[in-house]
Amino acid sequence: MESPQDDNDPTTVLRQNEKLLRGCASLKDAIALIPSLIHDPASSLPELISHVGKTKHGRDIYILNGLAESCYYIPGFIDHCKVLELAYEVLTRMIDSPPNSNSLDQSRVHKHLWTEYSKNPDDLSASLNRLRWACVGYHYNWGERSYNKSAWSQFPKSFVKLYSSVLDDINETVNGEKLSGSPQSAIINFYHGHRISDRLGGHRDDVEETDSTPLLSLSMGRSGIFLIENQAICLRSGDVLVMAQKARQSLHGVPVVFPVKRNKSELDALYTDRSWRENVEAFLEKTRISISIRQVY
Repeated sequence: MESPQDDNDPTTVLRQNEKLLRGCASLKDAIALIPSLIHDPASSLPELISHVGKTKHGRDIYILNGLAESCYYIPGFIDHCKVLELAYEVLTRMIDSPPNSNSLDQSRVHKHLWTEYSKNPDDLSASLNRLRWACVGYHYNWGERSYNKSAWSQFPKSFVKLYSSVLDDINETVNGEKLSGSPQSAIINFYHGHRISDRLGGHRDDVEETDSTPLLSLSMGRSGIFLIENQAICLRSGDVLVMAQKARQSLHGVPVVFPVKRNKSELDALYTDRSWRENVEAFLEKTRISISIRQVY
């Protein structure tokens, strides 16, 4: 098992942790396997994570200490209501094909995936229940591991705002080199609860022409264990992670996702209009969505 200060090669540690976590059924099991897993930042070992300030809305900003350069973690950067609004935008405006490339059979035209899904959410053959990823902005080709300037769809203003807001909060709090970038592409990954294969193996985001700008990852829905080199962290719905400078090229992956169910009375207190929110809430209870935003050129 990994120790808090493991001297092994980070790539080896990550691969070992991937194998350990793939069969986990709960966060409790994951903590037992990897005691250094960051799941409660306030009580984590100081050699693993440091508190560096707060956002303008009072969210804590942490930095992961075990990496060569800057990797920032902001738990609950967006609240649950905002998660629902953003997830609804993704589900209704960003995943249909065309214009957005996705992991479905491109020999067919896939339109209105959310409408089809809403009619029968339990139909596992529905296109949305099979969707693994979609792109906005410059499209990423997973097979060729490349971007194509001619393959492009409109980049959402909400993603630009999110990216800018996070970097502004970090820059106002943390001394040193200021983070900046012009977001041009986002990969939207889906981790379906009914498909254990919907996981993300360890990899590096190293095919963009520029890697000098930060990569931002937002988690929505189910919790997942995010491995980054020899560190492990539990990312929950609304959490943001920013990989900047040398951390931008860190090996990372998501080997396991856990179910999270919110209390009904808690949900009732969050909103009164349950028309679309209730449907999105139900989808996020069985699915994890991650949005990784980056500059490509």
